Amino acid sequence: MLPCAACRKGRRKCVMTDGAKQCQRCERLQKLCLSGTLATEEQQVEFLETQIQQLNVAYDQLASLHAAVRSNNARMVQLIRNWKIKIEDGRFIIETNINNIHDLMSLASIPYLSPWSNLGTATEAKGSGLLFKFRSESKSNWTPFMIKLFTRSSQHASLTEPPLPKQQLFVKHCVDAFFSCHYFFRVLVHENSFRAKLDSLQDPLSDLTVLSICCYVCAIPCYHMSYDLTELRHRADTCYKKAKSMLLDQFDVHEKRLENAVSICLLAHYLHVTLRFSESRRLLDLAYQLCLDLEKDNKGHLKLFQTTHSSFPNENMDPEATDDPDQAVLVRVIYLIIYFRRLVNFFSSESSYYEPRLRLPKWKYLSDEKDQVKRTIRSQNWIISIFSHPFITCLWKEIHCVRIGRTCKLSFETIFRVEEVMMEWASIVPEEFRLSKDLNSYDLCSSAIESTIDVFKILLFTDFHMIQISIFSSLLQPSEEDLQIAQFVLHYAHEKSLQSCMHSLVASDALFFIIRVVHLLTLSSEEHISIQARELMKACYEQMHHLPFIHGLYLSTEESPMADILTLCKKEKPLNLDYYDTYTHPWFTLMYDMTRFTATHCYP
Repeated sequence: MLPCAACRKGRRKCVMTDGAKQCQRCERLQKLCLSGTLATEEQQVEFLETQIQQLNVAYDQLASLHAAVRSNNARMVQLIRNWKIKIEDGRFIIETNINNIHDLMSLASIPYLSPWSNLGTATEAKGSGLLFKFRSESKSNWTPFMIKLFTRSSQHASLTEPPLPKQQLFVKHCVDAFFSCHYFFRVLVHENSFRAKLDSLQDPLSDLTVLSICCYVCAIPCYHMSYDLTELRHRADTCYKKAKSMLLDQFDVHEKRLENAVSICLLAHYLHVTLRFSESRRLLDLAYQLCLDLEKDNKGHLKLFQTTHSSFPNENMDPEATDDPDQAVLVRVIYLIIYFRRLVNFFSSESSYYEPRLRLPKWKYLSDEKDQVKRTIRSQNWIISIFSHPFITCLWKEIHCVRIGRTCKLSFETIFRVEEVMMEWASIVPEEFRLSKDLNSYDLCSSAIESTIDVFKILLFTDFHMIQISIFSSLLQPSEEDLQIAQFVLHYAHEKSLQSCMHSLVASDALFFIIRVVHLLTLSSEEHISIQARELMKACYEQMHHLPFIHGLYLSTEESPMADILTLCKKEKPLNLDYYDTYTHPWFTLMYDMTRFTATHCYP
């Protein structure tokens, strides 16, 4: 029976038992009820036809949805047949052989598997259905070059290694330099315990930690070391060879696990500077297994595999105090091991680039540590909070695909949620580490950097913008089929990435990290973006000349093999990077050469 006019207008349920009488709802509400029977026959037909059309549309939508679900279910059943379930240390482990989201991209529709569906509001979870694909063309960027760099063999000629003169004096110089300069950013040992141990050693270079510290200090140019670059490289090579031999000898000693992991963390810097990433990868994989083994001994107290929340914690981020030096050092080592593994696995092994279940634990401090060390730990916990946010973690995994030449898919809402998450984090950072009230204001931040000597404020500011640069610069490469509809996203990403580059460039301490990301901006298919990025690269190139140690590390334009290397990249021919090994610190030489080439040339 057709509802009465009053109920239709008020969108109420009509209770009409007899078409000749007033409906009961209108009667109770004392409304004037125009009986449905008063409607003309033509109006009734029109109303019914409208209802039929709506039903047909709903039926078609439901049919297409069921077809997609049936297709997906068939594929998922096939995938599930390959799953393996095993019990390890009392925990059920399911091996799905699904390494990343790309293994599911062939499914017709996978919104219910979206990593974003549980990370925002209900509105965001539903989404608009608008997906963008991003991918870098491997023949027109640095990807082949970087793959070769990160996977090249470590078997190459090293510099001559003379014996270490005056060992006691050399060790004293290295240890003093480490604790006066490097230690505040690599708090990998407990200073008081280490110095007490050092005083008791008759031969300091027979200790693995001492050797690793000496190797680290010699590999990283520093104002505190009076030796020239060639001497530093000789001594770094000698210390590394001894440390590696000692490490392999005691690797299976149960009591030495933490010492071995700490040493690998320190030696990774030397391997980075000397471009020996393959060797670094093997050692870091060993250190990672050691860390997991040590975490089991702690009975899961570090909560490495605890589920994270979808928002930033409201509780105080101040670190907890502990009286156990080993536990405090272990948490710091775990973070740095994970960081270095992601770096060296960037191009070589996507499956180990991210540990999907891993949660970065908060750092702790010891009561007898210096105030500056405690402040370092408080600052580090805020950095960990942004990298541990599940939205950023999932997004970072997808962005990584663009950098290795694969395709990633992001929804329209996800792209704009990045800024919301970053600003939420910036709003809760304490004044102790906040550079300015508005971290996106170029004028405020520039003047603040000019007037501050607080390195912790600058570091947090730099990390804030480096994350944005890394994300938005990758969004400047939409796939061809999405290029037209992605113009707005392209403009937005361009604006945010260039703005963040300008902010981070002011903080020159992070110069080498900035250079790597600005390279991505220069690869944009949009000419105006590429031009502006090259201007930024020129600014980076000029800033590099202010570094006091760089003048002994760079090569002349005539000697540079960079043009030939990139030509071979485009032709997909074998590359030879051994030329850079002839310099004392190949990583810095390579970065200088890449920056100069990008700032002054067009790609071949």
